[in-house]
Amino acid sequence: MFGGALCNSTERRAVAHMALRGTPVSLNGQGLEKLAAGVLQKVFRFAESVRSGETRGISGRRLVNVVCVGIGGSYLGLDFVRTALETSKDGCASCSGLRLRLLSNVDPVDAFRTLRDLDAAETLVVVISKTFTTAETMLNANVAKEWLAQRLGAAAVPQHFCAVSTAVDKCAAFGIQAERVFEFWDWVGGRYSVTSAVGVLPLALYFGPPVVQQFLAGARAGDEDVLRNRVASVAARLALVTVWNAVYLKFGCLAVLPYAQCLARFPAHVQQLSMESNGKRVTKDGVPFPDLSLSGEIVFGEPGTNGQHSFYQMIHQGRVIPCDFIGFCKSQTNLKIAGERLSLHDELMSNFFAQPDALAFGKSAEQLAAEGVPAELVPHKVFTGNRPSLSLLFREAANAHNVGLLLAIYEHRVAIYGFLMGMNSFDQWGVELGKVLAKNVKAALEKSRQQLSSCFLLQMADDSIEGKIRTIGRGSYGTVILVENKETHQRFACKWIPKNKFRAGRLEKFRTEIKLMRRCDHPNIVKIFEYYEDAEDFYLIEESCPGGELFDFLTGPHYFANVDSGTREGGRAIEKRAAGIMLQLLNGINYLHLRGIVHRDIKPENILLAEPNDVSVLKIIDFGLSSKILPEAAMKDQLGTPYYIAPEVLARNYDFKCDIWSLGVVLYILICGKAPFNGPTDEAVIQKVREKKYAMNDAVWAHVSPECKDLIAHMIVSPAEQRYTAAECLQHPC
Repeated sequence: MFGGALCNSTERRAVAHMALRGTPVSLNGQGLEKLAAGVLQKVFRFAESVRSGETRGISGRRLVNVVCVGIGGSYLGLDFVRTALETSKDGCASCSGLRLRLLSNVDPVDAFRTLRDLDAAETLVVVISKTFTTAETMLNANVAKEWLAQRLGAAAVPQHFCAVSTAVDKCAAFGIQAERVFEFWDWVGGRYSVTSAVGVLPLALYFGPPVVQQFLAGARAGDEDVLRNRVASVAARLALVTVWNAVYLKFGCLAVLPYAQCLARFPAHVQQLSMESNGKRVTKDGVPFPDLSLSGEIVFGEPGTNGQHSFYQMIHQGRVIPCDFIGFCKSQTNLKIAGERLSLHDELMSNFFAQPDALAFGKSAEQLAAEGVPAELVPHKVFTGNRPSLSLLFREAANAHNVGLLLAIYEHRVAIYGFLMGMNSFDQWGVELGKVLAKNVKAALEKSRQQLSSCFLLQMADDSIEGKIRTIGRGSYGTVILVENKETHQRFACKWIPKNKFRAGRLEKFRTEIKLMRRCDHPNIVKIFEYYEDAEDFYLIEESCPGGELFDFLTGPHYFANVDSGTREGGRAIEKRAAGIMLQLLNGINYLHLRGIVHRDIKPENILLAEPNDVSVLKIIDFGLSSKILPEAAMKDQLGTPYYIAPEVLARNYDFKCDIWSLGVVLYILICGKAPFNGPTDEAVIQKVREKKYAMNDAVWAHVSPECKDLIAHMIVSPAEQRYTAAECLQHPC
């Protein structure tokens, strides 16, 4: 392997990740460690320029957040090293004020958790993909790109992205500058790539080059141990222990148990390193193993002492599971309580030394009886002993050098075991079938979604031919018609919007708004099920609300019927009805605001009844004017309807509280039947709004509770800083 042989026989590749930390490896007469050193220096120069503030984001602010997008070998090893060094003496000092986040899972929750509290102007995204085609990685890369572009504009991508990849052309198409693409090679397997730019770039950005150099030196020491001591090296001895336990004794599991919280992610890395490398059914020559126990161990683990309260019950008294105990003579952060003779690290290490003894020697029934244990409990308390384990104890704390050394020991342990078993530890064909089937499922889902759109539109077209289109609404942008799913006969509203209604450059913004709208799922917000567009029109398939607009209900015979607003009972009855309506609307708007969405056109015409003459279920509609607002920016467009528009909207400098003003106006109307700001023309109404003066003089107000008036006063108030949020309105005693 150190001589450049094609150890990865199925892919005809050398295995030379050792060269990444400066260990001499020759391939076709070329010293690969020199090639790796060139990329390493490029990484260090870029990292130093970012850390020093020389390289900044598009807004001129320092890049203090690093988000790494990668999966598998581009994630697990990096996660282990990051976690290990964050609390080390040097690592803790060098990463102060910085954040390193890892985005790997295609589950959208992972992206949400990774990005939710980051400032895009201070964030650098590192995309890690050798071919720049890995499905999960590219999906998440595009999520990060969209997140950043929405906040800073598409022009910000080149200054806020870099990549670790061999596909410079694909990186350029994505928007990443060539000088920000850092190379690695096909002789570096993913799970062995922590010491390549895959791990070194984010680690150098986070901890700085000096800490990373110590980490690489530790890994190089692990290589040198194997080269110098061969079968007597630590890695070779561990591999031979695996042969004994897994092959001869048929113990199919391995528990990796670091007695150091900083190594919390080490078991997950070893799990991938071992099980992806050696979980094979055939030898490197394609001959099936007669016994699959030859293909290594099932690896799991947890830091001590947490694991002692989880799965040690089975380890001590259940099936036999060999254990690797890993400890350090010194702690990264030692604590001692006043009055206690031992420190917390002493307590931890007491357990580290005790557990292997308990596994080895156990406790017999005779010993228990001699201690006076009741006879009926003796069988339950017997420890059979003779359970295998090994211990690795480091003299110092878990510093960068020791973490690198530990990494290399386990890399070589896995490789040596593979060599002994005659298998290829450097390919991973077992992950391919699932990927292929996932692509088939994805294609079926896409076809199903397209068929759903076609199903809606075909029914609309058929009805059009037969003259059966039922228009249920019209607006300045388009028409809403009733459609029916041809298979289920379920009815929906289809908002049909011609593209020629949009100004130049507005189409793409509208598509972004549709994405925002489709993510909304709340009982008081109309649900958008499907979106489709052709060359001329947009089609939004929404839930149908046959009850019509709240405006029509308020101006019809039902809302104020059988209520004498001039009496106490009548006033309180009106207030109770209004409270039921406002509770729903505030819940819906609060849901939107928590997701950064501002409606900007709240009015009774944009609120629908789910059923006729029934306000028990209301739906907020018409997000044509909605917007995703940035925490650090105010909106500038003057949009909305004059009766309900907030003064700051007229001034073109507003945020989410403009919706609260509009809801306050709606509440005012629900109480007395007219708007607080009136006039013969739109201009006259707008002037009244600018003056911010309104009264509660009608007879009904004499019988409205002080709490209700107080709520309105905190909703229809300017400046906006004095106005309640939706959450505060919901907490109001009204």
